[in-house]
Amino acid sequence: MIEILEQARESQFDETEKPLFDELLSGVKYVSETLRKRIEIALNEFIKMYGDEEIKYDFEESYLEMPERIKNSRNALDHGRINYQFESVMYRDAELLRAVVYMMILETAGLSNDKQKIKNSIRKLSKSI
Repeated sequence: MIEILEQARESQFDETEKPLFDELLSGVKYVSETLRKRIEIALNEFIKMYGDEEIKYDFEESYLEMPERIKNSRNALDHGRINYQFESVMYRDAELLRAVVYMMILETAGLSNDKQKIKNSIRKLSKSI
């Protein structure tokens, strides 16, 4: 499919349209990595705000692998792999992902300048802490 799209790019689009087409084509090529990348971006912001050691203490030692585990779990569910083995660490991943979402909501609500308030709120909202 990607090969057909690349051929169409050369024959059906002018030079002003090609950069836009390239962005779309890039999205198609890397669609499977979108979820992981977005979680990584949000997790990196969370690390800056919450702190590496505190994440390890409050959530999971191997939290940096969380985006990949979430992606793999979602793919297994989407593709109906009934033999996919879920691990206990994935429960902690869900709690960490929930905390990342809380951070994003609180920042959107206007607390972005007060990282300590966000951190305290996440601790109160999270079931795991």
